[in-house]
Amino acid sequence: MLATEPGSANKAAPLAICVGCGCKTRRTGDNGESICRRCSLKGRTCMRCGKALPRATKTLADGAVCGTCVTYYREPKPCPVCGQMSLRLSRNATKGFSEQPVCEHCQRKGNVTCAGCGKNRHPAGTQADGKPICKSCMARGDNPFVCETCGKEGKPHSKIMCQACYWRKCADK
Repeated sequence: MLATEPGSANKAAPLAICVGCGCKTRRTGDNGESICRRCSLKGRTCMRCGKALPRATKTLADGAVCGTCVTYYREPKPCPVCGQMSLRLSRNATKGFSEQPVCEHCQRKGNVTCAGCGKNRHPAGTQADGKPICKSCMARGDNPFVCETCGKEGKPHSKIMCQACYWRKCADK
């Protein structure tokens, strides 16, 4: 027997009119008024960053949290390698951490500053003078980096933009 059938012990709540949009609903808000799901989510924001939040990643007693901020509301766990408590444990199969998630510090062990781009990365080789370089700089070889934005040679910020164009773009925002 279904819960909504006559004679059933568990009866569904009667339909009521939503105070927000006028549609029929069985939901009631905190104040006892009938309100549909769509209207109850209007104006909801992340309690940490204030971003509009139509779909919450985590709902707490104080409010809802977006996907970006949810890591700040997790319980810290110990890293299996170093034992340090961390909110951000993750796996990284390319660096050999596929079985257990480890902290960011342990994942970055062995990284060095690349002589080609200046970023803190895993070394893939060395230049002629013996300085370590990353995989993307090694793939470029002896060819200098040419920025697709300005057309000049320079230090790369990404695969298509030099550091000067990146900082200019940030300053224009």
